[in-house]
Amino acid sequence: MSLASFNVYHSYLECLEPLCDAERGRLFTALLEYSISGRTHALKGNERYVFPFMRSQIDRDKAAYEEKCAVRSINGKKGAMAKLKADRLRAAEGQDGKSAPLLKDIEDYCRENGLSVDPQDFFDYYQVADWRDSSGRKVMNWKQKLLTWENNGLSRTGQKKEPEEQTGGISLADFEEMKRGIHLI
Repeated sequence: MSLASFNVYHSYLECLEPLCDAERGRLFTALLEYSISGRTHALKGNERYVFPFMRSQIDRDKAAYEEKCAVRSINGKKGAMAKLKADRLRAAEGQDGKSAPLLKDIEDYCRENGLSVDPQDFFDYYQVADWRDSSGRKVMNWKQKLLTWENNGLSRTGQKKEPEEQTGGISLADFEEMKRGIHLI
């Protein structure tokens, strides 16, 4: 892979100081052409004395970049091979690492954590959806989904259960009686 640029170092400023603007322009153009194609042109002015110094720096930078790319390529291949080995091992064991739970797994988890969710309702809801959430994304953590069901009080249909009517300890009949009493006064 070739570089799309080259570095211009602050230390070049000292070398460029004695050059006039035209020489600097020719030098910069020659450096760009060298960086792109590797070809050099005959320079006429004082820039011909500075060009070899800067050209060798471009060569060193390019070599360092190519070495870095080679190392990253090797490391990328190592990582890909490790992932491939792990995937093959999981497949050989009959696990894909993200498989849907069994009903027994859900029942055990609810029992161990004291959850009031109906395991069968939860299992049926996601089994029908091929273990995908309401956005169509694959369920990656069924335990977290189960805890969400518990926290939201979800029922079999995935809808919230109707909250029980609460009157703060007063029966509805007593409350109605109190209301009538207030109007009589």
